[in-house]
Amino acid sequence: MLTMIQDDKEEDPALLALMAWATRKMSVRALMGIQLQTISALQAIEEDEGTSRPRPVISGRKIDLEYLVDMTIEECEWAFRFTQHELQRVVDMLEISDPFRTQDGHRFTAIEAFALLCARFRMPEDQFSLSTNYARSQTAISQDFNELSCWNDKTWGHVNIMLL
Repeated sequence: MLTMIQDDKEEDPALLALMAWATRKMSVRALMGIQLQTISALQAIEEDEGTSRPRPVISGRKIDLEYLVDMTIEECEWAFRFTQHELQRVVDMLEISDPFRTQDGHRFTAIEAFALLCARFRMPEDQFSLSTNYARSQTAISQDFNELSCWNDKTWGHVNIMLL
């Protein structure tokens, strides 16, 4: 650290300029050192975790006929507000294409697309909980919800029925 002592009561402008320059230089070097340490720490964390961003663990099981058969009637009604047979009947009645594809290429069976729509209406929670329960990304669930809702409105809106 640069320290200068002046006996005079009067401040020397050249000395003040020199001290300001030295302080600024030391501050810039110190800040650069802190930045490099921060970057190094973040890189170490990234290497430990193996990912650059935190992501939810997508677990659970995709919705298919086997999944629905494994559920009790009460569990199915709780999750989707329909029984297994009612889900299949509504999918057949609505003539949802199988597979149902979103614009970004996410692909769902017709029963999975409709069941995810029902689950989304059923649960006031965010899509994170759906992604952890039904093994789909939040993006895929969001696109399924939006595009199947729009398709249903466009295809069956003239009938003016309320399914849910």
